[in-house]
Amino acid sequence: MPVAHNWRECLQDPTLSPPAPWVSFPELDPQGLGSLQGDFEHYWHYCWWPFWSRLGKARQQAYLLRHNAPRGWAEYLAHIDHQPPSPGLAPLPEHWRGDSPVTHRQLLRWVLPIVVHLFAVVAYVALNGTLVGWYKQYAGGLTSRGVAVGIAMYMVFWFFVGMNLLIALLPRVWGKVQATVFMAAIIGFYLWPEHPLRALFYSTLSASVTLVAIGANAQLHRHFLNLIFKGSK
Repeated sequence: MPVAHNWRECLQDPTLSPPAPWVSFPELDPQGLGSLQGDFEHYWHYCWWPFWSRLGKARQQAYLLRHNAPRGWAEYLAHIDHQPPSPGLAPLPEHWRGDSPVTHRQLLRWVLPIVVHLFAVVAYVALNGTLVGWYKQYAGGLTSRGVAVGIAMYMVFWFFVGMNLLIALLPRVWGKVQATVFMAAIIGFYLWPEHPLRALFYSTLSASVTLVAIGANAQLHRHFLNLIFKGSK
């Protein structure tokens, strides 16, 4: 399983294993841990403990060796493995249970971005109608007409819809941004030879609404995670 670059990334993508506590919080001394608070509490409850408690003894030992675990952390993890999750550790949250049909993280990972990017498609249609209407009113039209350009616009639209579905399902923000740039470049390249004005307009429009959707999804994801954290305390 790939390891997250930072502990917050493992909250967004359940396919990533969390970075070790001595990597995420190098300043902490495991021998001095008491009641867990702040970022470390969120990391431990929602990233590390669900991951670590599901490893068998052999895999735990292999993990400690492979990741050069400091002696203090190795001893601490060995100690708590023989007890209920403590000190200050609550039982595993309900939405982390393997038999839960739909978890909070699955909703945040799959449903939320799809809904947000569906709004991006609606925004694309609305802005397209509004901005093209304004342009025609003041400049007299986009110059090119006919069946060919109509088919081209339908192809651009459905390509935009398909790319937004793909972007919604990508796990990392940087990958989403790269896919957005690719989408805008393809639209511009497709339209440029025959319709340069449309190429500029639609590549800009598609990239703009998609980037706004990516940013909105990230903010909503963070907001709902905070609600989950508060509700689990």
